[in-house]
Amino acid sequence: MAKSLKGIQEVKAGLQPVEIINKKTGEKKVEYRELIRYRVRIQRRNFKNDKTFDTPEEALSFLADSKSSAGRQAILKQDVADAARVKAIADFLHAPKLEFYLEKWAEELKLKIPSKKNELKAFKSERKKNPALEFKPITDAERKRKSVALNRLEVIKRVVVEYESETSRLATGQATTGVFAAIVQLPKKPFGEFQLSDVSSKTGSHYIAARLAQGVSLATVKRDVGCLSSFFGTWLPVFDEVAANKLGVPVTGFQ
Repeated sequence: MAKSLKGIQEVKAGLQPVEIINKKTGEKKVEYRELIRYRVRIQRRNFKNDKTFDTPEEALSFLADSKSSAGRQAILKQDVADAARVKAIADFLHAPKLEFYLEKWAEELKLKIPSKKNELKAFKSERKKNPALEFKPITDAERKRKSVALNRLEVIKRVVVEYESETSRLATGQATTGVFAAIVQLPKKPFGEFQLSDVSSKTGSHYIAARLAQGVSLATVKRDVGCLSSFFGTWLPVFDEVAANKLGVPVTGFQ
């Protein structure tokens, strides 16, 4: 190792595929070469850190920064920012999707009801938990109402809706509005697969546009909007206040 890399350790990080092109024949082939990274491990009494870098230049810069008070403060500040970013990504990947919350809502509304054949059996099972429970057969009207409501939620989950991803925001440097809206192609996915971080102030209008594009009536869209208005505005904040606060924006268009 060169003297200029004193304090930096070379670390083997596995094999990396490299495409090789023969200049004479133009033939391409892939070779696997050892990937080397550069580790700086500092164990001073007043400052401890351990980082690995892709290039020796990055490692040298980090090592130089660690030798001054201002540099160490900058490193610690960056460490905090990096940790917050890693946590945000982990939270995003593990966050429940809207489908999870819509299912919980359906459970609380007791939209999933047993068939007439299994109604008494289901009641006996529930009475074991609550002996004071009295058997009240579900009327045909109530059964139909709940079936319609449950079917509506199932349809809502499958509607493919546009959303503003982090990629689309970076593409314009801002939210996709104005002239950029005609240029940037927004990604789409089923509404039930949305995470709370996908929901923006434009989600309502995107949902309505998607439903109208399916050719459904305006009255049907209004019923969907009324349903989602109750979900976002009334139920979600009570069921999971922390999750509702993660929306970060007013979910307009569902009011």
